[in-house]
Amino acid sequence: MKKILAFLIIALIFVQNISCKNNKNAIKSGVEAISNPESLAKLTTDQMVKALGLDGTQTEKVMMLNLVNYKVLQKLKPSESDKIASVKDKYIAEMKAVLSSPQFDKFLKEFVKF
Repeated sequence: MKKILAFLIIALIFVQNISCKNNKNAIKSGVEAISNPESLAKLTTDQMVKALGLDGTQTEKVMMLNLVNYKVLQKLKPSESDKIASVKDKYIAEMKAVLSSPQFDKFLKEFVKF
């Protein structure tokens, strides 16, 4: 439960930092983004492109990984903390296969929060 709550808080902060600057509808867009796996995956991928310097092929793969990850996490119940941890570990391993070593190190520092 604590892990999901922490994830949702981090996601909300992340989404707000991205989409809320000088936006009159910031709260509405932030809530819509975190309730929609597709929007959250797109926002996360866009930030990863900027932060990690992803190329076109990497961007496509990362977008798919983010989308699948957010959809799976959305379906899990807070009481399924073992499954949540397993999903996180699998996501990190899949990212390692897509990213270069320097990109992966930066990914761990900037995008893996817990």
